[in-house]
Amino acid sequence: MISGVTNWLTCGTNVVDRWLFGEDDGHSDSSESGESQPGSDKSDDTLSSSSDDSDNNNNKNKVTTTSKNSNNNNNKSAMSASKQATDTSYTPGQLYSWGYNFFGQCGYNQDELEKINVIRLPRQVTSIKVSKIACGDSHALAILPDVATVVSWGCNRWGQLGHGDQVNRLKPAPISGISPSSVPEQVAAGMQHSLVLSKYGELYTFGCGTYGRLGHGNELPAFSPKPVGSLVGKHIVNMAAGLMHSAAIDNRGQLYTWGWNRYGQLGIGSVKKHTLPVKNKELERVPLVKVVCGKNHTLVLTTEGSMYSFGFNICGQLGLNTFSDSIQPKKIEMPGEIVDIASGYYHSMCLTRRGAVYTWGFVSDGALGLGAVVGHQSKPTLIPYSHIRHQFSDSADSYNDIYDQEGETLKPDKYASGDIAVRIAAGGWHSGIITNSGKLYTFGFGDSHRLGTGSDVDQDIPSLVMPDQWGVEREEELASHMDRLELRKIRSSKGSPMLTGTINNRLNSSGGASSSSSSSMTSSSNNNISSSSSTLNDTTQVVESVSSASIKQITQTRVVNVQMGAAFTLATVRTTTKSINSLSSSSNSISS
Repeated sequence: MISGVTNWLTCGTNVVDRWLFGEDDGHSDSSESGESQPGSDKSDDTLSSSSDDSDNNNNKNKVTTTSKNSNNNNNKSAMSASKQATDTSYTPGQLYSWGYNFFGQCGYNQDELEKINVIRLPRQVTSIKVSKIACGDSHALAILPDVATVVSWGCNRWGQLGHGDQVNRLKPAPISGISPSSVPEQVAAGMQHSLVLSKYGELYTFGCGTYGRLGHGNELPAFSPKPVGSLVGKHIVNMAAGLMHSAAIDNRGQLYTWGWNRYGQLGIGSVKKHTLPVKNKELERVPLVKVVCGKNHTLVLTTEGSMYSFGFNICGQLGLNTFSDSIQPKKIEMPGEIVDIASGYYHSMCLTRRGAVYTWGFVSDGALGLGAVVGHQSKPTLIPYSHIRHQFSDSADSYNDIYDQEGETLKPDKYASGDIAVRIAAGGWHSGIITNSGKLYTFGFGDSHRLGTGSDVDQDIPSLVMPDQWGVEREEELASHMDRLELRKIRSSKGSPMLTGTINNRLNSSGGASSSSSSSMTSSSNNNISSSSSTLNDTTQVVESVSSASIKQITQTRVVNVQMGAAFTLATVRTTTKSINSLSSSSNSISS
């Protein structure tokens, strides 16, 4: 495995100071919400709803302004690949969770007698079906599509669960502040705040309000969902939350950001914080479809399948082939068309139309999934397809199967074909990939069993989760087995004492019948027996025909969505059952 300390020191000059103190995580200043702050900067926010988070910005690295696109593409339809990134129709499935659970962020399982602080393997949370899911630092949200309700659970110190109080929840509880008529469609979670988006483009925020991350024009907390007033009428279609900043995209592809801005994570050309959403003028002519927020950096995806990034860049998480911060959006150079993006604390990911995954940023703990790579990656680096086509739950085993001692590909033909990636996810220090067969691979920091492989060891190559249950297809012959049982019952009735006894009873009941009568009855009985025997033979042939035809039941279990928090993971899993009658060539499907 890769040494975290070694790679930590490869960031550059004064990296330890910047890592420990650059984000001011240790300061104890408090905001109006009473939360311990990551920065000591304070300013008057009453007039402009914005202020400078740094008194000395003269030495701040500036980046060139992104050139504007001369063509007006605001009304251009997003490509089907881009639509995948913001698809709001995720297939509902059963909710599973694992990892760190001190605040109940993994959700309570009804079979558990008490809260378990660490969930070692994926286990089902409840029997309810969920569609969209989101993970904050220590809390989670999900949408119940059948009842158009948002549920939340976990840590609630700053009201990030939206229940009107500050009481933690150990199991999913419905948020009453959002009407089902609003039809919640998306959820997002920052470190200590949450966002909910309705079908009609209404954006609600709640939780800690420090540095204006809620977009309400102040720094006050909100214990219940509250609409972002300045975005009313904009029809928001996508949103995201970081440590203390937030972002949203409207249906015209315009980007709005607000909150803390010490490192330019708002992408507006300055380091001023904003307590109200600010429209990004640099990307005004570049229609966007998706935005994601890292701890203090931001990535956006365009309708054309390209990416821009801005903000904190200590480990190269912006993908700009540099380790300098960027206060303005700058395009990430990529060879292919991008259909999805994801961001962790200090690393980023993207998915191409061809099903390839690229990662960049913080390399220690294996969160990039690149294997034995030394040094943080400042530009997108391809995860080999072989890393998501093996069948191992430990990167040491997969590495030995894929590479030789010199790190060269050992069996190039073995993984030449197979699964491709269809979804990606990034947590604080770990990442995940879902393949087209419904398999889930996780990699990165393994502490607290957040990877779900049954081990707390770091994995620098994607490792398969629940290999015997997820992403598998099972086939079982059901009807043929039942037919054979029925056939045995029919066969056992041929020539049975019951039939013989019935005939004798009829003979005896005549009491002294004449010989001719007796003979007639005997002949009639024999005819009945012959007829019965013929019927039994015909029935046997029919049953044997149906039995040979066989009715099969095929069960598929697939992971359809995965989201990651600081040290825990949520996934939705869908099971479909299909019955196939080869005699009638018909099939019936049942989903759960």
